[in-house]
Amino acid sequence: MPDELVLSEHLLAPEYFKSIVFSGYNPASLLKVIPQLMKDAFRIESPAFYEDVVRWDVSSDPITFYAEWRAIESKDVRTNTVGTIIIQGAQNKKDKIGTVTVWILGRLQTKLPNKNVLDKMLNKTYTWLFYNNVRRTYLDEGKRRINWLDTEIRRLFDIMERGEHYERNP
Repeated sequence: MPDELVLSEHLLAPEYFKSIVFSGYNPASLLKVIPQLMKDAFRIESPAFYEDVVRWDVSSDPITFYAEWRAIESKDVRTNTVGTIIIQGAQNKKDKIGTVTVWILGRLQTKLPNKNVLDKMLNKTYTWLFYNNVRRTYLDEGKRRINWLDTEIRRLFDIMERGEHYERNP
C-alpha cells in the first residue's frame, strides 16, 4: 500500500489547457515576461517558480524557441496548485515577425497520508464531509488565476477578443 494518497484534478476541467496562437512582431518577447506574470498570478516567490526548459535554435532562419515554466503555490499542508506554461514558436532574424503558440495548464494536487487501513477509511470520511468544499474553493481560485494569465498574455499582444472581460488582479 502506498504511503500517500494523491488526489489530482485539472483546474480547467473539463478542458485540459488554454491555448493562444499569435502571429506578429517579436513573439519571443514572451520569454522575458512570462516568469513575472506567473509569479504575480500565483502570488509566489522565486523558490516556488521553476524554469524547466528553455531552448533556442539560432542556427537557422527563422529562430525557433521552446520553453516550459512551472509555479507551485502551497495552499495548505495537504494541497498545492501547480500552474504550467509551455511556449513554442519561431521568429525571423531580420524583421522579427514570427508565430508562437502558448499552452496554459493547471492542476490541483492533494496528498493525504495512507499508511494503514485506518488512514484510508479516515481519508474518505474527512474528504467527503469536510475537505471537498475547501478543494472546490482552491479549484475555483486556480481557474481564476489561469484565466487571468490567459487574459494578460492576450493583452500584451493586443489580441483581446471583443466582449472579453479584463480583470486586473486574480
